[in-house]
Amino acid sequence: MDNHKLLQEIIYDCPFCDKEHNIKIFSRNGKSLVKGETVEYEETYYYCPNEDDEFVPSKIMDDNIKSESIDDYSVSYNTDI
Repeated sequence: MDNHKLLQEIIYDCPFCDKEHNIKIFSRNGKSLVKGETVEYEETYYYCPNEDDEFVPSKIMDDNIKSESIDDYSVSYNTDI
């Protein structure tokens, strides 16, 4: 976890375990291809220590997609993504 930053820990209904338990929320630098160009942004994800795996709830995925860096791309190139 080189560029991962722990944001908080919460009790959450884990989709892997199908029960509520302590979940860690991290952020990291992500990259996405937008109209042929690589755009860097900060993405958030949840981590289940029981399964040693990560997941992204749909609301968080929407927030990641609407990331400031991706919005900046849209403004810079005067386009909607």
